Amino acid sequence: MVFEQHKSARTELEKLQAQASGVALLTPEQVQSLTASLQVLTDEEKQLLTAQQQEQQSLNWLTRLDELQQEASRRQQALQQALAEEEKAQPQLAALSLAQPARNLRPHWERIAEHSAALAHTRQQIEEVNTRLQSTMALRASIRHHATKQSVELQQQQQSLNAWLQEHDRFRQWNNELAGWRAQFSQQPAIASICGNGSNS
Repeated sequence: MVFEQHKSARTELEKLQAQASGVALLTPEQVQSLTASLQVLTDEEKQLLTAQQQEQQSLNWLTRLDELQQEASRRQQALQQALAEEEKAQPQLAALSLAQPARNLRPHWERIAEHSAALAHTRQQIEEVNTRLQSTMALRASIRHHATKQSVELQQQQQSLNAWLQEHDRFRQWNNELAGWRAQFSQQPAIASICGNGSNS
C-alpha cells in the first residue's frame, strides 16, 4: 500500500515538473531541486520494493511457523500419550522388569525418547523462525516509517510547487497576449502599405 502511494506521488511530481518546465520560469536551482527530488523518490521506490520482497519472505516464514507449531502440537500430544501410557502401565512394567529381561522394555523407552527428541527439534526450529521474523518485522517497520516521512515531505513539495505554478501562471498568459500583440503590430505596416498604394492609385 505504501509502495503504491509513493509511486503515485512520484508520478504526480513528474507531471508538476513537466507543467513547471512549460511555464519556462523555473530557475536552475528549482530545476535541480525537482530533479534531485525525483532521484530520491526513485531510490526510495527501490527500497520499498526490497521491503515488499522481505515482507513476502516474512509471510513465508509465518506459514512455516504455523506448520512447525502444528507439528509441535502433534508431537506434544504423542509424547503426552506415551507418558500417560507409561504411567498407566507402571505397575505392569515394574512387575515385568523383575520377571523379564530389560531388552523387552527397550521399544517402549525408545518410542518415548524419539518423541522427546522430535519435539525438542521442532521447538528449536520455532525459535529460529521467530528470531528471523522479529528481525525482519523490525526492519520493515523502520522502512515503512521512513517511507511515510518521505511521503509527507513529498506532499509538501507538491503543495509548494502547485502554489508556485498558480502564482506564476499569469506570466504564461502574458506571454500568450504579447505574442498576439506582436502579431497585430507586425500586420500594421503591411496594412499601411496597402492603404498607401490604394490612395496613390
